[in-house]
Amino acid sequence: MKWACSAWVAGMFASLLAPGGQAVAAEPDGRIVFVSTAGGDAQIYSVRPDGSALKALTTGPGENTQPAWSPDGRRIAFTSMRDGNMEIYVMDADGGHVRRLTEHPLADNAPEWSPDGRTIAFRSYRDRHANVYLIDVDSGTLQRLTDTPIDKGPPHWAPDGQRVVHTEIGTLSSSHVMLVSRRDPQRRDLTSKVSGKSKNVQPSWSPDGLRLAYAAMGSKGGEIHVMDIAADRTDRLTQDTFDDSTPIWSPDGTRIAFVSNREGPRIGRASGDIYVMNTDGSNPVNVTQHPAHDDSPAWSADGRSLYFMSLRDGVSRLYVQRVGESTPMPITSAQGHVLMYCVSPPAAASTSARAGEQVANGTIPSNGTNTLWR
Repeated sequence: MKWACSAWVAGMFASLLAPGGQAVAAEPDGRIVFVSTAGGDAQIYSVRPDGSALKALTTGPGENTQPAWSPDGRRIAFTSMRDGNMEIYVMDADGGHVRRLTEHPLADNAPEWSPDGRTIAFRSYRDRHANVYLIDVDSGTLQRLTDTPIDKGPPHWAPDGQRVVHTEIGTLSSSHVMLVSRRDPQRRDLTSKVSGKSKNVQPSWSPDGLRLAYAAMGSKGGEIHVMDIAADRTDRLTQDTFDDSTPIWSPDGTRIAFVSNREGPRIGRASGDIYVMNTDGSNPVNVTQHPAHDDSPAWSADGRSLYFMSLRDGVSRLYVQRVGESTPMPITSAQGHVLMYCVSPPAAASTSARAGEQVANGTIPSNGTNTLWR
């Protein structure tokens, strides 16, 4: 499974996230990295899942955002404005040994590590339009993966490390999810055939790399779709008049967490909650159930907890909701807004596999037998 990063998607931070935009650390104590405005400018911090051992990893000058864990949890790639424009940097997990990876007068941002940890995909405006590039972390060798005069969203690696998906702005305010391979420059439009007039956004790979979930946002609300890429078949998992968005696969591939405002009023913009459903769309369960807006879900490595951001304290804070507990626990303080956070890979490479085995043998209830997310 790809250990992606979640950003607050509400409009209040749109200006920060426009150029770029899950979360537990690979260190033994399971640290989380997040971006906060607690000190003024956006900076990167790390913290344990219980809220202890807070540490500032960057201090400026300039904003530092979009942290992304390397697959082994030893390094963090991030976007920084410290030299006057957006560039990609790499630092150790404790904030040391900072190294600038890209250098161009125009913005480079939205880094994501390849599954083997050798390459970082990122978005660059060096062509005057946003295109996806790859850079070898050790040598600095660049490869341009896309070459079209159309703005694109952040890149997302497939688990096989050979393919990348990204959103692309279409006509009439639509957007599409595009697939491109490192070895084949021919791009494939995955979503236009099914939901061509929608804003197809937030692509999320299944752990096995065979399916892709995404949100199709239209004038009548947003819906979650899942595409079987090899079969070229797309299934619509939700169907209502509300906004369903931000799909995230569980580590064992049996469930999808998402954001929905379906329990709010039908007039006006209702606040969202975090839901969990089976991968066929059945058995949706409201996990957070709070009047304030909850957003940006991410699974823990064992699939027994969900991280999310919430405005329930007046500022955006990071919370964790554990299976069997009715109340989420705040991880970050109420000082400053948390803009985004990032879950590292498991401390051991076999953690996700062990979680899947536990589901199979009944140690961790799943798909309707869970006492909380049933």
